[in-house]
Amino acid sequence: MRNRREVVEQAPAATGKQHLLRHLDGNRTTQRQAILAKCYDCMGYYADGRVDCKMPDCALHPWMPYRENRVKRTRRNTRTLT
Repeated sequence: MRNRREVVEQAPAATGKQHLLRHLDGNRTTQRQAILAKCYDCMGYYADGRVDCKMPDCALHPWMPYRENRVKRTRRNTRTLT
């Protein structure tokens, strides 16, 4: 029987994979990295492709990396000096 780390290592590459591996090794992750790792885990390692989970009731859905209709971040300091 393979352990969980071996299963994740053989899973397809997608956003969150490296963060999940870091967590499984016992290393610390940032809040953003933990969210990406959880999405990777919850979506079954994106075995069906990198798509939106379509789970708007999930508290992490707004930060999902492959969410549809995602708003692009813009720079805040875009003032024009006169």
